[in-house]
Amino acid sequence: MLDKLNEVFESCKERGKEHLPDVETPELIASIAEDPYFEKCMATVVRENVDGVKETLENLLHRVLKTYKQPTIEWSTFLGFFTKRGRLRESEKLNLLNKKAGNMGGLDDMS
Repeated sequence: MLDKLNEVFESCKERGKEHLPDVETPELIASIAEDPYFEKCMATVVRENVDGVKETLENLLHRVLKTYKQPTIEWSTFLGFFTKRGRLRESEKLNLLNKKAGNMGGLDDMS
């Protein structure tokens, strides 16, 4: 699932701006929601918060649109919404594990 999300993210980059680290936030969310692969995954639990509350892909995408007010979003910032806290702190950077190193909290389950 992580690879597919990254594929959609990269496809949202504007022609001539492929070198930029970010994409338009609403376009990314819409592209994920409309992708045939993810249409089947909307009810899949992709996150569990620190209190054990589970969140589906559909709910996570709605949360991104509702809480992230910037017009563009970087890949690492988007992935931060999948963490237990639901968002990275200002000074935090996302550390992705190699797929062979272990499960990535739901993201790797759908690969």
